Amino acid sequence: MKKLLLSLVLVLSSLVMFAQNNMHEVVYLKNGSVIKGVILEQVPNESIKVQTADGSIFVYPMADVEKISKEVTETQVQQSTSISINGLMERDGRDLVIRGRELSDSELMTLLSYEGYETYMSARKQFNTGNGFLIPGWITFGSAMTLAFVSGFTGDDELMIPAYVLELTADVLLPLGFIFKGIGKGRINWVAEDYNRNQNKNYSFNVSPSILKCNAPGAEGNAAFGMTLSLNF
Repeated sequence: MKKLLLSLVLVLSSLVMFAQNNMHEVVYLKNGSVIKGVILEQVPNESIKVQTADGSIFVYPMADVEKISKEVTETQVQQSTSISINGLMERDGRDLVIRGRELSDSELMTLLSYEGYETYMSARKQFNTGNGFLIPGWITFGSAMTLAFVSGFTGDDELMIPAYVLELTADVLLPLGFIFKGIGKGRINWVAEDYNRNQNKNYSFNVSPSILKCNAPGAEGNAAFGMTLSLNF
C-alpha cells in the first residue's frame, strides 16, 4: 500500500513538473498578435518586455496589450517575427501603414529588419526636419509677398526692405525643406518596398522536356530530345 501511494506521488509530481516546464507566459496584443515566452520586465501601465524561445526580446506598450496569461503549449518554438500582418506596406506621409492602419514603432521594430527599422527612424527625422524648414519658409514667403503687395498699393518703398529680407530667408528655407523632406520620403518608400519584396519572394523549380539541335557524328537526325531545368527566384 505504501509503495502504491509513493508511486502515485511520484507520478503526480512528474506530471506537475512536466506541466510547469511546458507553461508559457502568453501576451495577447490588441492587433491580434500572440507572443509566447518569458516576461522579463513589466512596468504597470507603461510597457512589458518579453523574451521568446529563440532569444529575441520585444518591448510593447501596455496600451497595446489585450491580456496576459500562462498557458500550456505543445512546443516551445517561437518565430523570430512575433506579429504577422497581411498586406502591402505603404508610406502615408512620414508613417508606414498596412491596409490603411498606421503601424506603431513596436510593430515596426518587430516587422522590419534592424537595418530597415534604423533607416526608417532616420528617414522620419529627415522628413520632420524638412517640415521644420518648409513651414517657416512658406510663412516668410507669404509675408514677403504681402509686404510687396502693400508697398506697391500704398507706394511705401520702405516696406520693400523687410520684404526682400523675408524673401531671401524663404529662398533658403524652402529649398532646404524640399531637400530634407524629399530624401526622407524616398528612404521611407525604400523601407516599405524592401519589406514587401522580402515578404513576397517566389521561388519555383521547373523541369520540362525540350527538343535540342544535335550535330553529333553518326546521328540519324539533327534533333534530340532533352530536359530543361529552370530555377526562378
